[in-house]
Amino acid sequence: MGPRAVLLGLGLAVSALAPGGCVRSRREVMLVLSTDASCTIFDRVQIRVSRGAETIPTFDQTFLRSDCNAVGISPPPAVPLSEMTEFRLGIVDSRRSDDRVRVDVTARTAEGLVFTTSASTTFVDGSVYAMPVRLALSCASNALACPADFTCRPRQGSDEAACGSVFREPGTFGTFPAAQPAHITVDDE
Repeated sequence: MGPRAVLLGLGLAVSALAPGGCVRSRREVMLVLSTDASCTIFDRVQIRVSRGAETIPTFDQTFLRSDCNAVGISPPPAVPLSEMTEFRLGIVDSRRSDDRVRVDVTARTAEGLVFTTSASTTFVDGSVYAMPVRLALSCASNALACPADFTCRPRQGSDEAACGSVFREPGTFGTFPAAQPAHITVDDE
């Protein structure tokens, strides 16, 4: 083998080891939205996605539930959310920052707000994980006053309303406060 062939072989070996294009691992959170409330409670949902401390959401859209009839002059686009079907929305981290992502979901009628629930988490390199958010009938019918950084959501395995943390470690359901006033239901997930 001549010197030219050795150099060519060495050049090919080095180019095979060198990154041809920087491929970043996927960072995604999958919002899994569900409800047990009928259309008489709310017929549309507003989904807002915010990053870090930003006050203007990166996504803000209102959708009509697929199991509800349109009420009003110009109904929003339908989303496949019903009492029997969950809706999934992928939230991809294109910024590659350490900012948290916050999702605020508001149950609405044509007349306005019924109730809101929220979840916040961080992205993880190379992971796509679910962030379940339930628009629970128990939260719609319960005047539960949650402290700052907590939101009404049903206790896991129950229809009872509880105050759960807005922030959730990636891949978890979040935590419930250890000590709260007597009027707040507590759970320890």
